[in-house]
Amino acid sequence: MFDGLDLSVRSGRRTAEKDVSAGMDAGAGKGESGVEREAPVSPFAGLRLPRVRREQVPAGMDGLVPGSDPLHQAVERYARAWVDAERMVRQELPVLEHQKKALFEAGRDLERVRRGGEADLRAALKHQPEIRQALYGLEGPARARRLLEGLEHEDRVRKSPDLRAARFVKAWDGLSREQQGVALKELKRDAQLESILREKSRELGIRKGSTLDHGLHPHQREQALSRSRSRGMDMGM
Repeated sequence: MFDGLDLSVRSGRRTAEKDVSAGMDAGAGKGESGVEREAPVSPFAGLRLPRVRREQVPAGMDGLVPGSDPLHQAVERYARAWVDAERMVRQELPVLEHQKKALFEAGRDLERVRRGGEADLRAALKHQPEIRQALYGLEGPARARRLLEGLEHEDRVRKSPDLRAARFVKAWDGLSREQQGVALKELKRDAQLESILREKSRELGIRKGSTLDHGLHPHQREQALSRSRSRGMDMGM
C-alpha cells in the first residue's frame, strides 16, 4: 500500500470511544505565551521500530498512574516519546537507544488499552494537520484529548467508504507514477472503495481524463485509443 493510505482496511467492530472533544481548552494549539506554535514538518517517518505484536503486550502497563484514564495517559505518553525522538531527527542526530525504547514501550501500552491505537495515531499525525499541530502546541490532558479526537476520526475513516474515497482522491496527486500504479493494484482488492470512486468520481473531484480517471476506467481508455487508431488508419488510406 502506498505511504500512509491503507485502502484494504475493512469496517471493523471496534467499540467507538467516548466523545473526547468536550472540555477542550480554548487555547488549543498555543503555547504558554498564547502564541500559536507551528508544527514542524516531520522527517520522523524514517525511524524504524519493532511492531508491537499481541504476545509482546504484558498484562500490566508500566508508567501509567492507577485511577486515571489509561487511554488518555497512554496517548500522552506516546506523544512525549514521539516528540522527544523526532527532535533528534530534526537536528540530524541519531535517535538514542533509550528514546527508541521509550517510544516502543509507549506504543506497546497504547496498543494494550486500544488495539490498533498506535497505527491510528500515526495515521492521524500524517493525514490531519490540526492533530499534528496539537502534538507540538499542547501538552498534558489538553493534548491527549485532542489526539484522541484524531484517533476517533481515523476510526470513522476506516468504517466509512465515502471518507476513505475522499482521502484516496486527496492523496492521489501527491503520489509518484510508480506509487499510483501500486495504489490502483491495491484498489482492486477493495471492491467497495473502487465502486464508490467510480460512481461518485465527479462528486469527489476526479477530473475527466485525469490519470486517476483513466485508472478507474481502463476499458474506456482502451476503447478511446482504439477509435483513435482506427480513425488514423482510415485517414491514411
